[in-house]
Amino acid sequence: MIVPFNDVSRLNARYSANIRSAIDSVLRSGELILGSVVDSFETEFARFCGTEGSVGVANATDGLEIALRAAGCGSGSEVIVAGNAGGYSTVAAIAIGATPVFADVDPRTLLIDAESVVSVISERTRAVIVTHLYGGVVDIERLRRMLPERIVIIEDGSQAHGARINDSSVGSLGDLAVFSFYPTKNLGAVGDAGAVTGRNSELLDTVRELRQYGWGSRYRINRAFGRNSRLDPVQAATLLVKIADVGAVNSERIRIADFIATESGHVDSFVHRAFGDDVIHAGHLCVITHPDRDSFARRLAARGVPTAVHFPTADHLQAPLKDLVMIRNPLHATELACSRVLSLPCFPGMTEEERHVIVEAVRTEW
Repeated sequence: MIVPFNDVSRLNARYSANIRSAIDSVLRSGELILGSVVDSFETEFARFCGTEGSVGVANATDGLEIALRAAGCGSGSEVIVAGNAGGYSTVAAIAIGATPVFADVDPRTLLIDAESVVSVISERTRAVIVTHLYGGVVDIERLRRMLPERIVIIEDGSQAHGARINDSSVGSLGDLAVFSFYPTKNLGAVGDAGAVTGRNSELLDTVRELRQYGWGSRYRINRAFGRNSRLDPVQAATLLVKIADVGAVNSERIRIADFIATESGHVDSFVHRAFGDDVIHAGHLCVITHPDRDSFARRLAARGVPTAVHFPTADHLQAPLKDLVMIRNPLHATELACSRVLSLPCFPGMTEEERHVIVEAVRTEW
């Protein structure tokens, strides 16, 4: 038996009729750019995150660039990021002319480390992008207390829809927060889509203008560096169908990950088990660390268990970026994590038989 690494179709099948009906409704309405469906989703997603508003964008990478622009970042400014989170924050910072500066990560949770962030601040630091990796949650309130007030905190919640810390939701913790609705996310669309939320309503108003040419009103430009990055109504309609079930879907993901961790006999190697007691994580990925990752992955594949690596190369070691980024301190935990992390299959709709195949393979091949 070969277990799929992921099978989005199983989850989408639960909503198939409602998604088709919602898309048909958009087509009948004639509102094919922004419009009432996008407005409705923005309202609902803001409620989901516990914020006063949200702004739909075309994708999360656009969202990161727009959020950085809204925060006043650009040429000459520095943005602190983690280097083990796939390069998205790094690429966004470079795209607007800022310099990414790397903080190291906590060696257990693999989330950006607050003390490391503080150690790399300079007078040019304008923002910190905090990635809630693997469905975990960074303690942003603690980080906020350690930072100068001038520094804007931007969450990347793309792997943490519905996750919480101290009863506050991801998306409501930072000045701004960016989400992806890529189809494999905990709240996934049927194509690319994203949104920006946050606790700073003034910055969020700026985001709303920048996502559509910098317009304050039609054809009247209020902000420089605007762009065309609008959430598609078809994607908004799909997300409206699915958003009410995110909590239940997250719980399903967590049950699967906990089962695999507990039954495999290697609980301490599962990253999600290191998240604090004050965190309700999202179960986005089931990630382990293994000292001989690549060989272990090959042995699992031979037993019908495919794996993925999120993420194999630290941003500062990506050859085309080396002259565009800054390293002030050693990044030992980041580099070690990238050499050891391995994602196991874990998705809504996974069968009991598939879970047992994973457990047996991990237990036998470790």
